[in-house]
Amino acid sequence: MAQVHPQNTERSISWFKRFQYDKERDSSPNDARNALLVIATLIAAVTFQAGVNPPGGLWQDDNAQEHHAAGRAIYASQKHPYYVFLMSNTLAFSASLLVITSLTYKFPFHFETWVATASMMVTYASAIFAVTPHESVHFRYLLITASVPFITRFLIQMLKKCSNKCQKDEEIEVKPEPHDIRNVLLAGAVLIATVTFQAGICPPGGVWQGDDKLGHKAGRAIYSDKRIPFQIFLLCNTIALTSSSFLLLCLTFRYPYFLEVFIATISMMGTYGSAIYSVTPYESVSFRLIFLAAPVPIVIRVLIWVFSAVFDYLVVPNEWLKKIGCGRKEPYQ
Repeated sequence: MAQVHPQNTERSISWFKRFQYDKERDSSPNDARNALLVIATLIAAVTFQAGVNPPGGLWQDDNAQEHHAAGRAIYASQKHPYYVFLMSNTLAFSASLLVITSLTYKFPFHFETWVATASMMVTYASAIFAVTPHESVHFRYLLITASVPFITRFLIQMLKKCSNKCQKDEEIEVKPEPHDIRNVLLAGAVLIATVTFQAGICPPGGVWQGDDKLGHKAGRAIYSDKRIPFQIFLLCNTIALTSSSFLLLCLTFRYPYFLEVFIATISMMGTYGSAIYSVTPYESVSFRLIFLAAPVPIVIRVLIWVFSAVFDYLVVPNEWLKKIGCGRKEPYQ
């Protein structure tokens, strides 16, 4: 039997200690933020995909004798293992989104990031509702599970504030560089755009494989039989995709090849719209609501820019603006 050399063990332990976070050595939080963001985006992407398309696939037809319906998860027939899967997947997804929103807090375009993240969470919940038989899972337990990371982090922050009152230590606030902010926001936007685009093209529950006597058409989403939940899914998914795509364009504005990026993004939105039109029965969803919901994040951001410009022009002292070359010039006498 092979023996482990003590020197190799000590070397592995030393490397493990070397890569641990050290507050004195790692004075800049940028590296820690980037490392955490990579892990959070990975977990969020795979858990979102696992929730929308559960392992084992979906039933393709209704069968009253075997007690299953089309579009439901086959894995749900094993009640307890499926329960463990949903609880664990939801907990991981919620925790990763908490990390992403915390790392981008007070960043530029935080509003778009928050809207896209919140919409993606509703999309995930709607997908779980679509593929899970109601008798298999109590959805209130999933809601409680999703809130656990947020409640835990809130309690930790409260304890930290209480301890800081007892031990007042001056901490130097390190402001991140613009390129670090851009990279963090790009990672989050790319994640949300990827998973929401995929969820729109391949809706949860799958599509009907053929026409039947009940009026189902081949290629239409099975989930569309539940009109209101499906409409909520489409609206939230579309808002998340629009917010993330708009954020990608804002972060790459005036970059080399921005024209190609702009064309590709607009074309991707056209592809998404065509896919939604393909899988959605006309009587299930009012498409004008989707078209009205899609530009909402863009309109809000434009209004924020307009009000900020007006506020700066009217409220900020003109003398200070003159010093930076932006002041209102007095008319010639």
